[in-house]
Amino acid sequence: MAAVAQDWKHGRYPWQLVVAGVCWVVVAVSLLISRVGVPEPTDADAQRDSLNGVVPVVGTNAQDNWFAPLLPWLGVVVLLIAVALLLGQGWARIVLAACGLVGVVGLAMAAQWQVFPAFVGFLVGAVFGVLLPTHRYLQRPHGDDSAAESATERTVIS
Repeated sequence: MAAVAQDWKHGRYPWQLVVAGVCWVVVAVSLLISRVGVPEPTDADAQRDSLNGVVPVVGTNAQDNWFAPLLPWLGVVVLLIAVALLLGQGWARIVLAACGLVGVVGLAMAAQWQVFPAFVGFLVGAVFGVLLPTHRYLQRPHGDDSAAESATERTVIS
């Protein structure tokens, strides 16, 4: 964490990584608010329908997906991994892409309007997460700049 703060202070923290982090936070917030305002089925509705002899025309609708209640929990996971990405953890890019894809597909299957900002955040966050300045920053060792040298930066003099 201190290395990230030091990189930020010296201007070595790539702005592309900040854009990717903000986009992943948009995905997380879209997942977190996906169940706000969705009415939960109650036993009173089922009893009323059975007493009135109402037969449902359609057995299921878009709100009856088994994974729709899990979307806010996926939003918490995406938010935590986005923080890890902003702290310089390169592995978080791959996990965020997988979680983002599952979240966007889940929102689309549940017919939630939050799929639109989540999809834009997913696309922009994934693209900005693999841009060259972001990749270079996440691949280099964080810490003491003088002693640390990665295996990809070594040169062989013959």
